[in-house]
Amino acid sequence: SACEEGRRWRHALQLLGRLQADALAPNVVAYSAAISACEKGREWEKAIAVLEEMGGRAVDPNVVTYSAVLSACGKGDAWQVAVAVWQEMREKQVRMNRISCSAAVSACAGGSLWQSAVALLEEAWRRDATAPDLRTYTAALSACERAREWEPALCLLGD
Repeated sequence: SACEEGRRWRHALQLLGRLQADALAPNVVAYSAAISACEKGREWEKAIAVLEEMGGRAVDPNVVTYSAVLSACGKGDAWQVAVAVWQEMREKQVRMNRISCSAAVSACAGGSLWQSAVALLEEAWRRDATAPDLRTYTAALSACERAREWEPALCLLGD
């Protein structure tokens, strides 16, 4: 967590490795902290690698984990990867929250994936009963604007 604040993602990954070397099993909190440090350092590839490592060690990611990965992908313009992570989150039936929803919609907006942004927003309402915030709506509207899709944008404004 301290590494996250200082954007010391390398140090966070070293600490995670040290836990494993000392035969201690990192839990979801340790992995999520390392992913958050990678996100703050704009190292989306490293965040994905840690997420994959969790799967290999039978540690189930939670909404905090996925939120950090989605945010890292968004900051790294890895919108295609963000969509895949969002789909994984759905498959594993991890409920979204405002943070994960905003991170996923923002990542889609960065890639001008207006359809994915709007679908994710609708799914958040329907499946997770997550009321998206202004930031999330703005990201979805931005995706529509970039794609010059004014009709879906008007529908969002009507919601």
